[in-house]
Amino acid sequence: MNNAIGLCVSVLCVLSGAATLVWPTFVARLQEDDDTPPEQARREVLVGAWFLLLFGGALLYAVLSAGGQPVDPVLF
Repeated sequence: MNNAIGLCVSVLCVLSGAATLVWPTFVARLQEDDDTPPEQARREVLVGAWFLLLFGGALLYAVLSAGGQPVDPVLF
């Protein structure tokens, strides 16, 4: 059960990070206000997207190699 939850969380992190990297201005509009200019909001969103993507990838690797076996690089 823990592997399934970890797999879901890691896939969601990777997907949300990738989607934010593809559409950063859409997400940045949600964070803009009077104190934060649009350029700064976009930079902050891009930094957060990279962290989400890297965290999701690390978590995915940890879940896939949880049995003590290294991850097989061949996907097909």
